[in-house]
Amino acid sequence: MFDTTNLLFDISETNSRHTFYGNGNNKATSSRIDYIWTSHFLALQLNNQKLYRPNDIKTDHLMILNQFFTQEIVGLKQLAKLQQQRRWKMIYAYDEMTDEDLVDI
Repeated sequence: MFDTTNLLFDISETNSRHTFYGNGNNKATSSRIDYIWTSHFLALQLNNQKLYRPNDIKTDHLMILNQFFTQEIVGLKQLAKLQQQRRWKMIYAYDEMTDEDLVDI
């Protein structure tokens, strides 16, 4: 498993990516206690990450928003669905077939 923040940012004292701010944004109690872990495959699809302070939720945590490239993720989902349904697509190259091949079809 991979920590998405460590993959995208060089975490240091000057770039801590704090997600928790206790007691009215007191820097002394700020820390990074929220993580999103991902698999190797999704780590390769990771594009961006933002920290977001929601206005409509009362919290002392920031939301971690990860953005992924979806092209391969969606493609694998469609393939998995076809495999679960045991549906396969057969492609015939009619130009390369002999008369015997056509009889077998």
